[in-house]
Amino acid sequence: MLVFLLGTAAVLQGGAHQSFTADLLPSRLLAAGSVVMTQTYTAAQTLGPLLAGVLAGVVGAPVTMLINAFTYAASAILLAGVPDPQQLEPRAPASVGADLREGMAWVYQHPYLAPYALCLHVWFIANAIAGTVYIFHATSLGLDGAAVGLTLGVAGLAGVLGAGLAEWAARLLGTGKAILLCDYLTGAGWLLVALAPQSDLTLYALIAAQIFYGIGFGLRGPLEMSFRNAVTPSRLRGRMNTTIRSINWGLIAVAAPFGGWLALQFGDRTALAIAGTMMLGTGTVLLLSRFRSASMPTDASA
Repeated sequence: MLVFLLGTAAVLQGGAHQSFTADLLPSRLLAAGSVVMTQTYTAAQTLGPLLAGVLAGVVGAPVTMLINAFTYAASAILLAGVPDPQQLEPRAPASVGADLREGMAWVYQHPYLAPYALCLHVWFIANAIAGTVYIFHATSLGLDGAAVGLTLGVAGLAGVLGAGLAEWAARLLGTGKAILLCDYLTGAGWLLVALAPQSDLTLYALIAAQIFYGIGFGLRGPLEMSFRNAVTPSRLRGRMNTTIRSINWGLIAVAAPFGGWLALQFGDRTALAIAGTMMLGTGTVLLLSRFRSASMPTDASA
């Protein structure tokens, strides 16, 4: 029951957070704001597990979980003080089903969001497969826990760097091409992991792979969030973000055990190679679709 409640809260918070942030900013600051949010999130995701390990060693796991709960409470109190940036236009009451249908129709009938969302779903499947297998594969190559943690920490730092490059990449390549480039970078990262030798160079090979992956992952966050919020009317942003996020997270629940099965049946390297190839495939599909010409609209409220 607790896990169900936590999952429900995560879905609600995620969709609301991604949409509310866009309402707080004018269109010209959407990209810059998304960069800051992504860098903050990536830094927190990198430092959080390290801090949790230290706390668990000092005060124990139960107290650490309690401290974590208090951080969520503090976050809720701070968010409660943020004023609503706008009042949405009143509309006729609709059923939950009608709202869901409208949100899904907006995503999967949109000329740019549809190919992007479908490829993102496949990317999440690939990422869940690779993420499930990575730690086991790294340890099988002879790395200890500290070395594996180092590679993951490098990925987090690379993610912060990638997020900082997002606006530059969008100006240089265009928003659509910059987003699909992220699929190539993350895919190349997992392929490098699959090819990493078991030798004295293992750690360096995995660090290089995680740099590719981290830059691609960090780069895509602000690009995606600013673009999909900019092309979606404010009243539909919550449903758009929740639709995409919920399907992505639902696919993780299926893809993670599938990744474990692939590794057991065909080996870690094969599972990682499949994940990397899938990401290269989604990037290629986007490159061949009209999404490659996608750009930020001048009016984010459209």
